[in-house]
Amino acid sequence: MDRKLFFFFVCALLFGSCKNDSPIKNKESKPHTQQTIDVKVASVEHSKLYKTIQMRGVVDAEKHQKLYFKRSGYLLSLKAKMGQYVSKGTLLALLDTQEVARNLNRKRLSLAEAQQKWKCLRIDQGLSLEALKQQPTVARSLDLRSHLSLSRLDLSTAKQQYNESFVRASFSGLLANIDYKKGDFVTSGKYFGELYDPNSLYIDSHLLEEDLSKVHVGDLSEVTLSNATIKLKAHISIIDPLVKEDGLVTVRLKLDDTSKNLYRGMHVKVAYRAMASEPHCLVPLKAIVKRTGKNIVFVVQDGKAKWKEVTLGDRSDTMVEVIEGVEPKDRVVVENNLLLTHDVEVHIIKNNKL
Repeated sequence: MDRKLFFFFVCALLFGSCKNDSPIKNKESKPHTQQTIDVKVASVEHSKLYKTIQMRGVVDAEKHQKLYFKRSGYLLSLKAKMGQYVSKGTLLALLDTQEVARNLNRKRLSLAEAQQKWKCLRIDQGLSLEALKQQPTVARSLDLRSHLSLSRLDLSTAKQQYNESFVRASFSGLLANIDYKKGDFVTSGKYFGELYDPNSLYIDSHLLEEDLSKVHVGDLSEVTLSNATIKLKAHISIIDPLVKEDGLVTVRLKLDDTSKNLYRGMHVKVAYRAMASEPHCLVPLKAIVKRTGKNIVFVVQDGKAKWKEVTLGDRSDTMVEVIEGVEPKDRVVVENNLLLTHDVEVHIIKNNKL
């Protein structure tokens, strides 16, 4: 009897367990719904691509002067310091003038004596100034006998030697690269410093010949100093019509404004804003996805992501040309596109314009 009751109790438990499992199985048997993916899109535009070409350049000045003396001598004084801004005509440096000053005084006395001797010779011959003008041969004779012309030439030479003892600023600017100090012997014609106008600075840079058609005189460029914290605007002012043996073309840029942190001879980075010659469909670089070695984009149509294989052209830092595969005004996915497959349902949460 006990065995029969035990058997009956076990069967009841098994029957109850199977009955409770049936709703779960029925629930799992329902078809699974596909998940909608949130995406961001951008509209394709048909336009010319602007790309940035990075090159290096050197700062120079249109107005600059190499400083040197036209005669040799000992440096008596430097009247301006390196880095000092000086005005036009300012005395910058002078040589010891004792010897040339004595020579100048001697030549002045010699000229005075020659003038007095010429006058005495003229009076002795009873010639007036008017009469002498009518007798050029006699006038030349008096000049030779008195050494008047020679004394005048000697005085002019002495004055020139004296004036060559001074170096003055031919324009207003910054004094730089001073290589001498007081008491040094300076050789004639040897540079001892330079002067340049900081308001006349420009930048000489280069471009590859294949990029030459993408830039034009007047185009805007960005100049970055070596510390990368200061950026200046510049425009292309000259493009040298000569391609060098290395395939480079010299491009000159005029700065829109000057900076106290910009100096002649400084090396800078130049970012040219180059424009493509032909318009194409443009999409953001982040819209491009690599699948099975192919470049694809996902285009949103009727709430679904459509897989489109594309042929790419040139690119900038943020955009790329699409030669084939999309049409203007197509909406391409730019965010969460790595999660997509063909015909998956999507929800646009933001529409980005290019």
